[in-house]
Amino acid sequence: MIELERHSFSGATIWKPNEIGGPLMIRKSIAKNRASKLRAQFLWLKERQHLTFIPKVFCEGLELDTYFYEMEDYSSYTPLPIYLQTCSINEGKKILFKISELLSWQIHLSSNSFYTPWAWGEYIETKFFKKIAQAFKLSPLLSHQSWHKEIIMADKVFPSLNTLSRHLNSYTLWKKLAQLSPISFVHGDVSSDNILYHPEKGLEKGFIFLDPNNENMISSPLLDFAKLAQSFHSDYELHTRNDLQGDLLSRSKFFNTELARYLFFLSQCYWGEDSTSVLLFHEAICLARLLPYQAAKQSPSTLYFYQRLIELMSYALGLTPLKENYHFVTHRQNQQASLHSALSL
Repeated sequence: MIELERHSFSGATIWKPNEIGGPLMIRKSIAKNRASKLRAQFLWLKERQHLTFIPKVFCEGLELDTYFYEMEDYSSYTPLPIYLQTCSINEGKKILFKISELLSWQIHLSSNSFYTPWAWGEYIETKFFKKIAQAFKLSPLLSHQSWHKEIIMADKVFPSLNTLSRHLNSYTLWKKLAQLSPISFVHGDVSSDNILYHPEKGLEKGFIFLDPNNENMISSPLLDFAKLAQSFHSDYELHTRNDLQGDLLSRSKFFNTELARYLFFLSQCYWGEDSTSVLLFHEAICLARLLPYQAAKQSPSTLYFYQRLIELMSYALGLTPLKENYHFVTHRQNQQASLHSALSL
């Protein structure tokens, strides 16, 4: 076996057999005492082997002090961010439409149950405020920030963390979030970096969704849409890559802007106009959860992501007016009609 890469955030290592003519598979491994997340990932994938966009897994096991599972090798597929650099905006919309369809009809099997308002309060405290506090301790770039300092971006003033805290620590808000978000199965980490695409296989059979994450505390369908928004609306991958410059970077930003607008339209088709604020709320929390990781790496993008999550949460709570391009006329009562007209947006 040869080592391909090590994921410093999760600690997992990916291996590929080096035997000529050997099986086309890879092995993901991690120390046995840290295996709970990787094993949950394997079980989630194993339960969904009938879906064409789920990676085929073969087996799991223990070797000495290491847990592993093996899955099919998809190196012939292209990471979605790379493919989107080569296609048209219309094709990009078709791809995003299909991804939303696969998530909504084959992953998001909602129940009639809802989280309690108190669960949402705990979620906000654990995944938003504690993550930000952790990042403050790790990054010199955030050392001049404080809970009482307002954020100024593009001549707009956004509220301080202290102001956000007063609005987020509200039972009324928790109750509203609970009512809008049924408990659902989710992928949990469907950012564009975790999607592979094979154009020759087409939209029906050309996708692979990698690395599900079931450690989210809250499993709401809009969480998956928020992970896509993290990629297209907050440009997460563009800010964490160093190989995009000049015209290619400008095109990617323009492309993301168009796809982000389309993503918000799709979310309103599925979940109604109220979904916009909830989607922005989840997107802010997605960035907060990743902030300690960026801070620990001393990434120059750490300050941007911090300011961005403040901006998003301010929009979500209605403390700053939303831009016009967040609003669409959708037919919630006739969802099929809205989705049918989606590609003409």
